[in-house]
This record gives sequence, C-alpha cells and structure tokens, in this order.
Amino acid sequence: MLDGVPPGPAPPTGSAPPGPLPLTHARALRAPAEQGPLGVCRLAVGTRASGAATTQLVNGLVAAGCITRIRRPEDKRSVPVALTDEGRARHDERRRALTEALHTAPAHRDAPAVDSAAEVLDHLSAVHDRL
Repeated sequence: MLDGVPPGPAPPTGSAPPGPLPLTHARALRAPAEQGPLGVCRLAVGTRASGAATTQLVNGLVAAGCITRIRRPEDKRSVPVALTDEGRARHDERRRALTEALHTAPAHRDAPAVDSAAEVLDHLSAVHDRL
C-alpha cells in the first residue's frame, strides 16, 4: 500500500500508472529528473519515505516502465535508478499540467502575480518536504 491507497491490479509492463500521479510517485520521478540517477537512499530523501517504502515505490515504478535500475558491474552494492523515457514523459506531463493549472485557474490575475504565487507554492512545498 502506497500513500494509503490499496494496491490495484498491476499495470501492464512498460506502461505508466493510469491517471494522476500520487504525490509520492511524482516526487520519485522529480528527484531523478532534476538530479540525474540516484541511489535508493537519496531517492528516499527526495520522496520523504523510508528506505523500505522507497524500495517498494521503485519496484512499482520499474514495473510501470517509469524508472530503471542501473546495474554497475564494478559496484554491486549500489544500484542507482534513473528515469526511462516513459518516466520523463510522465514527469514532464505533470509539470506542464501543474503550470497550466496555476496559470489558468486565477484567470483574473496577471501573469507576474501567478508566477510569484507559483514560486511561493514551490518554496512552501520545499519547506514541507524538510519537515
């Protein structure tokens, strides 16, 4: 169970989970999108989840075709994860939808005000992530 949502049927291999991404999944895609390949411990920090929960999250995102494990023959202890093309597309799609929602919802506001509000919300999200 991730984010309090009981697991449903497994998505077909190579397809992203249908519908909107839960926040934890979105964070799991955002971290490697912004920072490149990450180990599970670093990804756990980015998702604000335990190591065990992050491993389960990675397993689900690998099965959905959004993340891939990078196996290095010289270092069998660490297995970083990176976005697949599908994962990058889901991350970019969510970013575009968020930007669009922030710019269309308050139609009576001017673009600089909306940009400023979006910046404040991003900052508040970062503060929340640190708590």
